[in-house]
Amino acid sequence: MQPSIEIIRQAIRERKLLEFRYHSLPRIVEPMRLGQVNRGKWELRAHQISGKSSSGRVADRTPKLFEVAEMTDISVLPISFEIPVFYSRDDPTFVRVDTEL
Repeated sequence: MQPSIEIIRQAIRERKLLEFRYHSLPRIVEPMRLGQVNRGKWELRAHQISGKSSSGRVADRTPKLFEVAEMTDISVLPISFEIPVFYSRDDPTFVRVDTEL
């Protein structure tokens, strides 16, 4: 298992912001769900609140999917967040959920 998995689990359990680089772009997110999708690939569902995005979608109340293997420089920030009102546990993308809000 990737060492980053435990860092992401911690952020979700403690409801702390997560900072990382994804496709070389800095991101700060509210992590919501960590689990496996098809073929056992680890993914993170999170709401990006700051940083850059190739899609241009930041803080738009639409949670994104991030492939954990593509995330680098991952750290938990000492900043808490509330569970967003738009968060839903109904996410058919995941075949197995590891940790969630």
